[in-house]
Amino acid sequence: MSKQKVAYACNNCSYHTVKWLGCCPECKHWNSLEEIQPSRLSKGSQKAIQATTMLQLDAIESTSTIRMCTGIAEWDRVMGNGIMPSSLIVLTGDPGIGKSTLLLQVSNKLAQQYRVFYFSTEESLQQVKLRAERLECNNKLFFSDHADLLQAIATAEQEKPDLMIIDSIQNCYISGAQTLPGSVGQLRESIFQLMRLAKEQGITIIITGHITKEGVIAGPKTLEHMVDAVFYLQGEDRWQTRILRAVKNRFGTINELGFFEMHQ
Repeated sequence: MSKQKVAYACNNCSYHTVKWLGCCPECKHWNSLEEIQPSRLSKGSQKAIQATTMLQLDAIESTSTIRMCTGIAEWDRVMGNGIMPSSLIVLTGDPGIGKSTLLLQVSNKLAQQYRVFYFSTEESLQQVKLRAERLECNNKLFFSDHADLLQAIATAEQEKPDLMIIDSIQNCYISGAQTLPGSVGQLRESIFQLMRLAKEQGITIIITGHITKEGVIAGPKTLEHMVDAVFYLQGEDRWQTRILRAVKNRFGTINELGFFEMHQ
């Protein structure tokens, strides 16, 4: 019986090597290589795999997609004239910059036309209610403060909301996982699970994420490649202006800027 080969992969850029290295040659991050064991399929399992059906372009059904517009002009323009349904979007920025406040306002507008589920993993329901009352939100939003990602996904699969918001992804955990909440492994698995939910169930998902001291989204760089769009909310403490910009958007331009002013 031959010994299974061990390989190493960088958790920041997915660089692969058969030998452990202290610094990744691709992205120059230190101590980012983790051991992985490639799975091997047995002959029996290979026989069980069936070929997929290929379609020509004229056999593929095309449907017109109506974007989800909030009526908030700055937000809708940066999104690409509205949110594309069934997409997975990341909104990131410094702590306290106003991500939760902006998302709550966006949710409130969308809840007038769509069914919106808001999972607050960082704040209790009482804290969310205080912010919602301050923003004069309507009573059409559905809230939960559970942080179990699999429970949130099961709820979405059963209830079929149009939009699901998770604030934030770093505070979610996967029950039964061997890795710690917020770790690279759990973040990668969480994004993969949410992407499958969005594409297979037709549910639009927006998640908030933290950024590092270097000003980039926390977690492996591969996370940005897995999602459909990444938006940054930026500003300075001495000014009340906030700037929303896109660094990735599969369904729109990244050249637009949205300006918001924070009020008491």
